Amino acid sequence: MQLTKKISALALAVVMALSAVGCGSSASSAPSSANAAISSSEAASAASAEKATVKVGMLKGPTGLGMVKLMQDANAKETAENYKFTVDTQPNAAVAKLTSGEVDIAALPTNLAATLYQKTSGKVQMVAINTLGVLSI
Repeated sequence: MQLTKKISALALAVVMALSAVGCGSSASSAPSSANAAISSSEAASAASAEKATVKVGMLKGPTGLGMVKLMQDANAKETAENYKFTVDTQPNAAVAKLTSGEVDIAALPTNLAATLYQKTSGKVQMVAINTLGVLSI
């Protein structure tokens, strides 16, 4: 019994030591990662010059509540794209705008999103679900 505990403790110590060693970085990969960082920052600055405008539709109330953070970030110009928001009080109005192409993305109730997927043969797809207290998209 005691031998089993000692072997288990030794095996656990070896696994922990190997995982700690695996987290380290080698010196040879540093220059290539620095070059990658420079090229990615250049690409980001070139992409920021031409931001696309994303038209977002949402329902007033809990369904659209997840967009508040995105709205704040868009107003502060802290987003990757430009956003134009439309708030509707009725799901039918939001559905009409989404199916007609007036909006690119919409925050809708889950059951309505599933119905839209079926009616449009998959042209409207679900990206995220607000559930169990998750209130940001």
